[in-house]
Amino acid sequence: MSQAHLGSDTYRAGMTPFVQNSAFVRTADGRRLHALSLHADGEASTGAADAAAATATATTTSAAGTLVVLEAGLGVGGRFWGPVHRSLAAIPGLTVVAYDRAGHGHSDPDRAARTLQRLADDLEAVARAFPHDRLMLVGHSWGGPIVRTFAARLRAQGTPPAGVVLVDPADENCDLYFALVTRVSGMLQDVLYLPLALTGLLRPLGRVVMQALPSADLEAAAWASSTVRAARATIAENRRFTAEMRRLRTSPPDLGDAPTTFISGSSAEALEDEMRRAMNEAHRHSAALLPRGRVVEAHRSGHMVPISEPELVVAEVRALTNR
Repeated sequence: MSQAHLGSDTYRAGMTPFVQNSAFVRTADGRRLHALSLHADGEASTGAADAAAATATATTTSAAGTLVVLEAGLGVGGRFWGPVHRSLAAIPGLTVVAYDRAGHGHSDPDRAARTLQRLADDLEAVARAFPHDRLMLVGHSWGGPIVRTFAARLRAQGTPPAGVVLVDPADENCDLYFALVTRVSGMLQDVLYLPLALTGLLRPLGRVVMQALPSADLEAAAWASSTVRAARATIAENRRFTAEMRRLRTSPPDLGDAPTTFISGSSAEALEDEMRRAMNEAHRHSAALLPRGRVVEAHRSGHMVPISEPELVVAEVRALTNR
């Protein structure tokens, strides 16, 4: 897998100087996936430029060390991870990568069926494009099954990840995913998504859902998720959701003894209570099936834990990194 850099910049977020690389990662079939990597730069000067002033000069990735790859949920681009991304990158020795899945943001679309194995292929292309000795995988929502699928693949190859953090992940042990009302809701979403993108309404809706993000992250994430191309990509993934979740029930990914944390949101609006309880129960059940699985409750969060409690995600990644 090859990687062509768009630009590199050294800048400061708070007291931490970062090196930021914007890159296109090539998949095996030649598609481009847009990735953004961050790592702390202890040598950056106090006069470091702002991130918005990134240049177009070629650069190389950081030296091998621990790589953390962030996998977003359904219909969401890599900038969704903004606060988590920067906080993790402030930890010495970590390179942290977030990327836009096919069709989102600047990433090329994919005409193939968006099965979990196909999604894991893209995740693998991103992970292999950045030098590392240890790999940590973090997945939110639909990103959880994608991360688990890739982690099982790595284990089968004899190179298991150093740790996995699943942030309020979609979980096949949640029976409500297969209920008629949930499936009808998913089909309705498919019907509405493209018209919303075509009329320009999808972007403000995205801003509402992600409104607690810092403004720069919010605007970038809302744009990456709301184009017509992104809407088509989301529909393509959503159409496979139920079938892929059933497949996981029949043959769950084997993570072996990779340390795995489930961060489970425990706060819900009144209309979400049933689904929230079912998700929490599924997370506990799934964690109990793993030799080194554990559950951490996000008491101040519902589903959007990376936005409402980014520090909790960072703490769990740090804990697994230090093992």
